[in-house]
Order: sequence, then structure tokens, then C-alpha cells
Amino acid sequence: MYKFPFHDLVRMTEALGGPGGFTYNLDDSKFMSPDKGYAVGGSPHPTGILGGWLENGHVYLDNVDILDSREGAIRLANTRNEKAIYDFAAKESVYVKVAA
Repeated sequence: MYKFPFHDLVRMTEALGGPGGFTYNLDDSKFMSPDKGYAVGGSPHPTGILGGWLENGHVYLDNVDILDSREGAIRLANTRNEKAIYDFAAKESVYVKVAA
């Protein structure tokens, strides 16, 4: 179970309406705004970081890892069968080819 202040839930909801969604540090109860690195969702265990985004009318909330290396993030995304990573510097999703 995740616990965070109500006003943060309101901010999360507002962030889902804009590009990129949000990244939230559960341990510190603070929003994160990294200027570099790559978020990879699909972690099978709690990471302390929650990522949220809106895609095709659905809200996604996921435990994410943040990596420095684009190549490492893509490899991890493929291992987890994720379809994209998030590039903090470019402020955009990067769709990856999942290995068959």
C-alpha cells in the first residue's frame, strides 16, 4: 500500500492532464523533476519511486527505476516487456522494441 498526503494526490491528478505524467518519491513524499536519466516501469518490487501517466484514456501507476544509461534503460525495459521508457532530459517517452 502507498500512503501520501491528499494534496499530493491532487497534484498527481493534475499532472496526468499534461505531458509526461509525474514521478513521485514515496520515501520522501516529494515530486521529482530529474533533468537527466531514464525511467523504466514494471519493477516487480517496490522501488520507492512511483511513476504515473495517462495513455489512451487509461491511467497507469507503476514502480519505476531511474537509470543513467539510455542503453541500460532500454535493455531493462525489454526484459520487463515494457513498451517505453521516459527520457527526463528530452521530456518524452521513448518507445522500445520488445524482444520476441
